[in-house]
Amino acid sequence: MALTLPPQFLRIRALDRGARAVRRPFGVYVIALLQAFNAIAYAAGVFTDFQAPVTTVGPADVPDIVAALMLAAGLIVALGLLMLKRWAWVLTMLWVGAAMAAELVLYLRGEDVNYVVMLVSVAQVFYLNLSDVQACFGDPSRTEQTLE
Repeated sequence: MALTLPPQFLRIRALDRGARAVRRPFGVYVIALLQAFNAIAYAAGVFTDFQAPVTTVGPADVPDIVAALMLAAGLIVALGLLMLKRWAWVLTMLWVGAAMAAELVLYLRGEDVNYVVMLVSVAQVFYLNLSDVQACFGDPSRTEQTLE
C-alpha cells in the first residue's frame, strides 16, 4: 500500500530544503583566509630555526611537531569555515580566544604586544557572533524551529 502525501506537504518540504541552502557571507571568506594565514604564519615563525633532519625525535623537536600540528589544524579549520561547519565556528572562537589571552598576558607582563592581532581577534569575535552568521553555521538557537 503506497502512502501519498498532499501537494501542500511536498511544497513545504521543498521550501524547507531550499531554506537550508545558505549563501556564505563574504566575511566568512575573510575569516577563513585570516585563519589560514594565522596558521601559516605561526608555523613559519617556529620553522625559521629549521635544522638538518635528524633520525631521532627528542625534546628539541617538540616545537616543530606542535607547529606542524597547529598548521594542519589551522588549515582544516579554515576549510571547515568555508564549508560552514559548526565545529569550525567553535574552533575558530577557541583559537581567537587563545590568541587574545596570549596577547593579554604579554601586555600584563609589560612585553611587546601585537595590537593588530588583538584588533583582528576582536573583529572576528564580533562578526562570528552576528545572528545571520551564526545561523549560517547552523546554530540551533538562531534558526527557526520546525514542527515535525
